[in-house]
Amino acid sequence: MHIGNTDYENSFEFQATKTCEHLGIKGVFCYYGEPKRGMYHHDSQVFPHICTALVKGKWNIGEYKEELMPLLTQYQINIDERGSFDANS
Repeated sequence: MHIGNTDYENSFEFQATKTCEHLGIKGVFCYYGEPKRGMYHHDSQVFPHICTALVKGKWNIGEYKEELMPLLTQYQINIDERGSFDANS
């Protein structure tokens, strides 16, 4: 399976939803108007996280520069080894 490709019915999200429905699992979410990040996710006041720090195996600097750069610097991670993804460029 994959995340965020055009083959929606073979995506993780679609299959996970089907599995939860089959098992009778119900869920809940909380949304307080947080800003959207990229195409599919919003920031969260309740559970702050970096949802897509990696995109196609590369660091997602385009959407999470403020969050990732201090971490990459602190842990001495060489961005060039993995590469960076910037949907905005």
